[in-house]
Order: sequence, then structure tokens, then C-alpha cells
Amino acid sequence: MGHPQPACISREVVHMVMNEMPWFQSFLQTNKDQIIENWLNRVEQELPGRYHTSILRNNGLAYFQMLTELDIPEGEHSSFEFIPMLCKYHAQQQTPLTYLLHSSHMWREAILDCIEKHSMETDLSGADILSASREIHRRIDKIQQMICESYSDYSKHLLEERDQTIHELHKDRLSLLGKMAASMVHELRNPLFAIEGFLKMIRGTLSPEGLASVETYLDIIQHEFNGLYGHISGFLSFSKNNEVEEVTVICTTQDIIDNVMRLIHPRLLNEQVDIQVEINSESLIEAQKTAIQQVLFNLISNSIEALEHAAYPKRITVNSYEDETHLWLFVADNGTGIPAELQDRLFDPFVSSKKSGTGLGLAICKQIIEKNHGKIELVPSQTGAIFRLSLPKALPDERTGEQTDWRSTEQAGQPSEPSTVKEEPGRTTV
Repeated sequence: MGHPQPACISREVVHMVMNEMPWFQSFLQTNKDQIIENWLNRVEQELPGRYHTSILRNNGLAYFQMLTELDIPEGEHSSFEFIPMLCKYHAQQQTPLTYLLHSSHMWREAILDCIEKHSMETDLSGADILSASREIHRRIDKIQQMICESYSDYSKHLLEERDQTIHELHKDRLSLLGKMAASMVHELRNPLFAIEGFLKMIRGTLSPEGLASVETYLDIIQHEFNGLYGHISGFLSFSKNNEVEEVTVICTTQDIIDNVMRLIHPRLLNEQVDIQVEINSESLIEAQKTAIQQVLFNLISNSIEALEHAAYPKRITVNSYEDETHLWLFVADNGTGIPAELQDRLFDPFVSSKKSGTGLGLAICKQIIEKNHGKIELVPSQTGAIFRLSLPKALPDERTGEQTDWRSTEQAGQPSEPSTVKEEPGRTTV
């Protein structure tokens, strides 16, 4: 990585300045030890324990030489390489840039205090002191510019390396996850198929009267089976891109919501959570129906978990908005919301605010929605969490009257917030 080269004042200008104040170079060399000691004392007082004393003294000597050998332009000075080395070390140690600049700034006081003392012992004029002060300030300003540029370059380089490392780590973990998923799915699918087979056998062997008495329970078992199978398939789908995809069908939002509510309703009762659903039940979409149900199920489940320890009335709302080409679904709760530090990475694999979470739930949701040409995002909110989903609508073809779907998410508007839902505690509206 190249180092920034400062725009330096020419040797001719420097020599002209030095010829105007011949006393100054002699003063700096005579008071060298005192100036460095003044600077070291200031650093120790204002930044105690921040730097190792022996290293600080060596760095101070290099800085003093570049600062006071005014006849050598900054970029040509033999100590110039000291700045990139210093900045590289502190960028790696994550030392705040303000500390480096403050340490540099303290040279002003260290030198000017000595000049003031020297002026009291000699016949220096005010013009002499002003000229020396101006040159010291110019030199320190230039060095501080070099520090800022070099530190910024190294910090950017370190961030890029860190991002690349994280990216490679995620790739490795996803590869391992794919192998684990393939093995796990193979082991789980066989008993699941056996359960499904026996469910069909029970339905076929019971008399109509006997079936009527247990059909509700069999339906629940079938739905739970479908949900579990969907989770397993989604886990494998997330890890392996070549898995056979679920076919798309044209369905209403009411169909999807009804199936989700049938599965989630017992848990809502157990957790004493009120849910309000207000949607346009006739809106048509063409999508992977089971997969979209899984997304909504996951979002509502997350909201229930977020409200687990709430002492106030627990509330979840699901509502919709639509334009000519897209359907928008909102899932909101009145929980504690998503931690600010996780919001930008919320849909990344292995990112979770739960102690026992895998960090795959929302990543899978994002993958499913994008496979269905839609979009999922977290809407900024002062209270609770609001998730917004967009899916292309299935619209009648003008020539055939058949349903077709819109695939250009870019054409859709971006509603900023869900429709207002009238609060009625204790109500479940589907």
C-alpha cells in the first residue's frame, strides 16, 4: 500500500524563512532535550498509560527531528517513513486518531513554552517570536495532515481485509452447513414420510363417524408436519442452490394468512398475544405458497418471542397495502425492537439477537422472498419492530383473461409505514 506524499514547501522558500531568523535553529538544538521532555510530560499527564515510555521517547525524537530541521522539506526528511509506520501500528491497535493528533498538537505548547522562556532571557523581538511560531505551526499542521492521510489509508485497508475475512468465513461456514444439511435432511425425511403415510392410512381406515371425531386433530398434525418439512427443506435450500424448488401457484393473501394463523394460533393463546390482521383478502399473487407461509410464520414467531417477557399488553399487527403491480405486507409488534448494532446486518447468515438463535431464520426469509421476485426489509421504527414484504401481484392478462404476475420490483413504490390499525385489545381478526 502506497504512502501519501505531502505537498511540501520548496527548499528555496524554507531557506529564505530560515535566513530571516538565524537564531531559531540554534535555539532548537540547544533546547532539544528540554523540549522533548516537556512534550513527554504533557503526554503522560493528558494520556496516562496510553503509550510505552521508551517507545514514546524514540518516536518523540523522530518527530522532533522532522519538526525542527526546517531546512529539509517534510516529504524529503529521513524521518518521513516514521509517520506511516506509526499510523500502521496505531490503526492495527485501533488507537483513536484524536489521540495521535492531540499528541502531535502538544508539541506546539512544548516548543512555545521554551521560546517564551528564552525570550525573557534574551533580547528577542516580538517579530522574531511571531516568525518562529508561524513556522512551527505550519510544520505541525503539515505533519498532522500526513498523519490523518496515512492513518485513514491504513484503517480503510484493515477494514477491507476484515470484511474479506468475514466473507470467506461465511463461505466456509455455509459450505459446512450444506454438508450438514444434506445429511440431516436424509435422516429426517424418512421418519417424516412414515408419519405422513400413517396419517393417510388413518384417514383411509376410519369410518366417517370416527374420522369426524378426530379430523380436526389430524389436520393439526398434518399442518405441523408440513411446517416441519418446510423448515427442513428451507434449511437445505439455503445451503444448496441446486435443490428442486417449490412450484409457484396463484393464490390469495387470505389463503396464505389463514394457513399461517391456523398453525400459530395455539401459540398466540399460550403467550397471551393479541394479533390483528387487516388485509385485502382478494389480492392475488403468484408465488411459492408454502415458502411464503413459512416467511410469515417465522416473522410472527419472532414477534411472539420478542414479546415473551413484556409486562404490558402484547400486540402484533399484520396488514397490507397494494399498488397496481405489487402487494405489500407488514408484520409489526410492540416489543423492544431490534438492537441498533444488528439492524444493518439483520438478514446476514448467522446474525441473531437470540442467545440460542442460529441466525438463519431471517436469512432464509430473505432468500425465499427474493426467489419470488420480492423484497423484505426492516422499517425504521421508534417502538417495536416492523417488517415490510413486497411481492408481485398476479394480474389478469388483457388478451387472455388469465392471471399473470409482475416481476419488476423496481416499478413499485415504497410505502414508508404500514396502514394504521385500530387497536382493540384481545381481538384476533383474520
